[in-house]
Amino acid sequence: MAKAFVGSNPTPCTDKIGRYYLVHPHKTRLKTRNVRVKKWLDFKRLAMEIRPTSIVYIIAQSIPASHLTSLKLILPADCTQYIFIDTAKGNKLRQTEIRIHRDQKGNRFLEDEDVKSFLKKELLREDLKILSYWTI
Repeated sequence: MAKAFVGSNPTPCTDKIGRYYLVHPHKTRLKTRNVRVKKWLDFKRLAMEIRPTSIVYIIAQSIPASHLTSLKLILPADCTQYIFIDTAKGNKLRQTEIRIHRDQKGNRFLEDEDVKSFLKKELLREDLKILSYWTI
């Protein structure tokens, strides 16, 4: 049974088997779990069930960029982040089949608009916020 805290609003979370528990914001750090989703269809199903307000994507380039391009999608939900990673195979990504472009020097890259339009089309959500997360 969840413990009630006086004078605060605990955050509801669920564990791996669906049991609910509360995380107190002042006494315990909010713990988020990362769950890797290996198949695009499973990630798509989760996104349609959870109906998040936003999805975050990361386009990862290898050095040199002509060797590897990958896409990481992050679906935030409750106290869990569902993460899907798609890698290149030929001129497209393996599972999502998003087209990979080449510049004049032969470096491979993904267009932000290709990722956004793909997600909106596949998840049937024009109101979905699709945000790019840049890392260095």
